[in-house]
Parts: sequence; C-alpha cells; structure tokens
Amino acid sequence: MTEQHGVVQKTDGGHRLSFQRPYPTTPDDLWEAMTSPARVRRWLADLTGDLWVGGRYRLDFGGGSDPEQVTEGRIEMCEPPRSLQVTWSFGTRGDSVVEVSLTPDGATTWLSLRHSLPTDQAPGYGAGWHAYLDMLEAETGGTEIPEWDPAFMRYLPHYQDLVASA
Repeated sequence: MTEQHGVVQKTDGGHRLSFQRPYPTTPDDLWEAMTSPARVRRWLADLTGDLWVGGRYRLDFGGGSDPEQVTEGRIEMCEPPRSLQVTWSFGTRGDSVVEVSLTPDGATTWLSLRHSLPTDQAPGYGAGWHAYLDMLEAETGGTEIPEWDPAFMRYLPHYQDLVASA
C-alpha cells in the first residue's frame, strides 16, 4: 500500500508515534470507516461501545477468545467528523492515549494519528498502525483489504530502526 511511514519521537514517559495520511474520500466517509462497527470490523477489529465523551469502547482483535487481543478504553473527546481521543488499554501492555483528527483538503481527507505510549512498545505499535492504516486505505478506496500479518512483518524492522535512533 503506502510507504508513508510514521514518525517516532522519544518522550519523558516512552514514545509518541505520529502518522499523517491522505485518504481520497470525505471526512464523513472516513469518520464512518473509523467508527461504524461494520466497517471497522473489515479493517481493524470487532468494535463495541459508545462513541460519546465518557463512553467506553472495546476492540476485539482475536474473536473473543484471548484477553491479550482486546483493547478497551474510554472516549475522552469525540467531535464527529473531526477528532477523536481515546484511552487505549491493550491486554497487559499498559494504558496509552490515541488521538485522531481529520482535515478536509479538496477531494482528500488527511488523517492524523498520534499514539503516546508509556513504555518502549513503539516498534510493534508503529508497524501495527502502519499496517492498519493501509487496511483503512483499502476500506475507504473500495479495494481488497491486505492481510495484516505480512504487512506488520514488512514494516517492523523500519520501526525498530526508528526507535533505536530516536
């Protein structure tokens, strides 16, 4: 898919991943792809919960059988179709914060994703988000959604190098 890699910055508490991606769709369509359970299931995971400030959500990446494959969190900010901020608790990996904003630019919508991590989990999250954002690109473009595992393995060395040099 795209070779638009994310950026890794070292912070006091760990690392911050940042991605900037153009999607050839409207903010409303991109927002729906990010928040509609039926569409999220095609490119990310099974989504349940309430997308309102203070609401809780759950993303199940493993079909419900493995608690280490579930992300849960709280909606901290939700301004459709412009911005979303959530807490992110993935298995035993600790809590973090994910922020997404959408900005229209003609026939394109720019997605900005920032994930602040409390520990040195940036290589895996960097490769993972890169692969998932590729899958979101396919979802919004109406093309076949690529498999996550091969993309993750392809991107992981790049993010390991970024973290090592941050």
